[in-house]
Amino acid sequence: MRIVVTVIIAFLLGIGAGIGTASFRLRSSAWDGDPATRGGLRRAIDDPTRPGGKAQFSELEFDFGAMDLTAEGSHSFTVTNVGEGPLEIEAGETSCGCAVSEIERTELPPGASTEVIIVWHADGRVGPYRHTATVLTSDPEQSRVTLTVSGRITQTVRMVPRELVFSQVAVGEPASGEVQLFCNLEEPLEVLSWEFSEEEKAPFFEVNVEPLSEEELATDPEAQSGARVAVTLKPGLPQGAFRQTIRLKTNLDETPEVSIPVRGNLAGDISIVAIGSGWMAEHNMLSLGTVDAAEGTRRQLLLVVRGRYRDEVVFEPLEVFPSWLQVTVGETAPIGGGMVNQTPVSIAIPEGAPPAAHLGSEQGRMGEVRLTTNHPKTPELRIRLRFAVEGQ
Repeated sequence: MRIVVTVIIAFLLGIGAGIGTASFRLRSSAWDGDPATRGGLRRAIDDPTRPGGKAQFSELEFDFGAMDLTAEGSHSFTVTNVGEGPLEIEAGETSCGCAVSEIERTELPPGASTEVIIVWHADGRVGPYRHTATVLTSDPEQSRVTLTVSGRITQTVRMVPRELVFSQVAVGEPASGEVQLFCNLEEPLEVLSWEFSEEEKAPFFEVNVEPLSEEELATDPEAQSGARVAVTLKPGLPQGAFRQTIRLKTNLDETPEVSIPVRGNLAGDISIVAIGSGWMAEHNMLSLGTVDAAEGTRRQLLLVVRGRYRDEVVFEPLEVFPSWLQVTVGETAPIGGGMVNQTPVSIAIPEGAPPAAHLGSEQGRMGEVRLTTNHPKTPELRIRLRFAVEGQ
């Protein structure tokens, strides 16, 4: 019993000592909840007579004006210690899109100054913006200072429409379209040259650039200059979907290049129908998925021919990539009372195929099957294949 009483007394004495120590520490160095008194920005509470620093900012808000959609802005705010003692500063929290990139000096003696550099990025939306960044100081009257940058996100060069679409163009027939470029800079927009992302298709596109008229410029109240880009699609591309990008080189430092996406579909007497899943007609692409090399896979497409040449059209494989793909053209048969003919085409990844990735982009060039025809307006069909082979 005596041992238990002794333990309890010792426990109570320990609690009392801890409370006393904590109370003494709080009295001698109390924190008032102000973030500026933490993280190294402690004021001389022990000696209230000791002079401290006093922060004076050159400005608290900066209007950057117009900012391009892809640009990055920055501004330096100057802070000076106008107090009689040292001043400490450090970066606090920021709003989305804004950051304190640099504080040149975090400790300032009386009379010294430093730069607080704020950077911000356009968030991809056109219109007004307002971003803030907080600076913490050891000045008891300005422990948290909010710096603000504001302005308006715009596009140096605005394109209307945002892409050029040629839909359901007849094979062998030309087509044309145009986009308008509106520039809001004082420097007049000039298109110096252009190039194509798909060089092998470049001969089938003709580009002509002219300045916009005063009436056309008036449709955009912010535009100072502009250009009309007329694009002509010339005959010769194979039937099916196509894509192209026209990269315009300009004289503007802010926007040295403007890209015009172009897409379309060439329709004719010949259409492709898939048996089973995986066919994407808008891309002329058959997706085979991931194939086990030990099993392989096989898919079948139907080439459907209408029109006056339906009984004369013959299909033959011209090129297959990769070369180990097996492509077989079957016998043509009439359907629909003889008004339409169809020809089966079998595409197979054979058993024992090597590991491969033909998924497009950086994942390997897509597979492709090119078929020749004797149709006068559709001399060639291209079928893209998206697949990967695993195993072995």
